[in-house]
Amino acid sequence: MVGALSLDDWSKIGTIAGSVFSFLALGAVVLAWRQLTASKEELTASKEDAANANAAGMQTALLVQALEYPQFIAPEDEHVNVADEEFMGKTIEFRRYEAYVELVLTTFEYLVQSYADDKPTRKYMIQTLSLHYKYLDSGYFRKYFLEQLSPELRKLIEDGIKYAFHEEVRSAA
Repeated sequence: MVGALSLDDWSKIGTIAGSVFSFLALGAVVLAWRQLTASKEELTASKEDAANANAAGMQTALLVQALEYPQFIAPEDEHVNVADEEFMGKTIEFRRYEAYVELVLTTFEYLVQSYADDKPTRKYMIQTLSLHYKYLDSGYFRKYFLEQLSPELRKLIEDGIKYAFHEEVRSAA
């Protein structure tokens, strides 16, 4: 038969049990922290996935419009008359062109959010915006629309305008 435990033995067992429970509690806190971190990462990833899906959807809508209105993709300078608000001599076409450029800008707002650090995407946006420099560099656009855009998109527009003038200088040489 096992002998009775002394008060000192019970004290040691209590100390060991307290240490074990403290260790288990610490483990539970670490596990809870890891689960919260994982949930936060999943939420962030989910938001990024949603932003990327929005950007892809906007890009698809832009491509559909480009197929429907190919004259707006890379308009000839003489077709865009901002002062008279005409495109190829027609006011209704100018309004369609404005809507097309608005779709380009809206799409690029989404792309800037999703692909801010992606250099090929940035170059694509600058080159595309450069095709519309006559409209985007007009006093009309600057007065009525430019301030509504994000600082990132305004910077892309300025870069697109600079790119357009750089290309004009290169092609004239």
